[in-house]
Amino acid sequence: MLVAIVVTTPWVEAHVFAYAARRMTFHLVHEPGGSSVSATAGPYDLRLGYAKLRSATESSQRVGFRIVAHAKSSWLESTAMKMGLPPIYREKSQAGLEILDDRGQPMYQALTPRRVYRDYASIPQLIVQSLLFAENRELLDASTPYRNPTVEWDRLARAGFDFALYSVARRHPVSGGSTVATQLEKLRHSAGGQTASTGDKLRQMFSASLRAYLNGPRSLAARKQTVSDYINSLPLAAIPGHGEVTGLADGLQAWFGADVDDLNRLLDLSDDAAESTGCMHEKALAYREALSLLLAAKKPSTCLASGQTALTHRVDAYLRLLAKSGVISGTLRDAALDTKLESRAIQRQQVSTPDFAGRKGIDAVRAGLLPLLGVQDLYGLDRFDLAVQATLDQPVTEAVSHTLQSVSNAVPANEPSLFGEHLLNPATANWRGEQNNRTHPPC
Repeated sequence: MLVAIVVTTPWVEAHVFAYAARRMTFHLVHEPGGSSVSATAGPYDLRLGYAKLRSATESSQRVGFRIVAHAKSSWLESTAMKMGLPPIYREKSQAGLEILDDRGQPMYQALTPRRVYRDYASIPQLIVQSLLFAENRELLDASTPYRNPTVEWDRLARAGFDFALYSVARRHPVSGGSTVATQLEKLRHSAGGQTASTGDKLRQMFSASLRAYLNGPRSLAARKQTVSDYINSLPLAAIPGHGEVTGLADGLQAWFGADVDDLNRLLDLSDDAAESTGCMHEKALAYREALSLLLAAKKPSTCLASGQTALTHRVDAYLRLLAKSGVISGTLRDAALDTKLESRAIQRQQVSTPDFAGRKGIDAVRAGLLPLLGVQDLYGLDRFDLAVQATLDQPVTEAVSHTLQSVSNAVPANEPSLFGEHLLNPATANWRGEQNNRTHPPC
């Protein structure tokens, strides 16, 4: 009876989940101990290093580090994690390795994704409405302030009906019943970013429901944040020289060479303004690029790396449906249909040659972290949500590096002490000292 009331009454459901979410907390304990965070193994947990937290602290202690403080979860949070739920907290969409010098000043920072939409308001509404049309049309319905974003009952019923038909007629297409909130939970915390069982689906829905009510029973702000987090977390395959591409903003730049600021400005223009300024073709191209990535997120490697013809047909079909439903105008539809992504070359990231001398100290710290954290390579390490304070004095390091570079390029003629074994060789040094009759014996 209680379950039926919760399911059928959004107000009751919202208050039950909000009550539980308020009691799922962590607090910092200034004492030795290990982390109580469950080692979930979803793509998000692996990428940010959370899945290795326990083993990393244990290996650090074995080589002499001491744990002076750790996060301790509440009883309800611990119980939920023992049941297989990921930790419930306000997650970040962007993180990466940060190295600080001995003064606490930043020396190095690597962020993944490199670029994100900072909040819901910064995302062009054309992108938001297109995503909702394709994935979750009722998500931002303001008339239902207590809505649970993890369930659309009509969609779930349709998915169940399709699956029942598929079980007896294998050619019948199966529609998905997952909302954006549930998909985000899957992308972040399910093994391989996939749903392997009914139990997985229930865990995704339950944890997404708790996360939606962290700020209280009214969920509209949380639903907008879910849209922002989903757009910033889209898996969009990998590109040589760039690595794995995550999030729409990074995807637009990496796959299509788009200037994201310019693209956002174009998509925020009304169709009348775009036509009057002669920008309709550019707006249509920008919209097609964004829509292509939104639709490719389900099978990014297939759609982007090897199946762009199929993706083109799917985008064309959605352009017609979006116009028919009033999400976009017929003018934008026609302009986008006349625009093909092949007309714009996909640009690959160029691998730049690092400044070895300037990064020597930083790379020594990074290399030392690899065995300590059990990470295989620097690429994986840079994606960890980790801040490290080193003993390096950055200003002194930079001064020494600058001096050595200047000495190797311009050796004073009156400094013979710079030549010798393990020092400079006059035969190879590119020095431009004062011209005189003094010569140096070969080293």
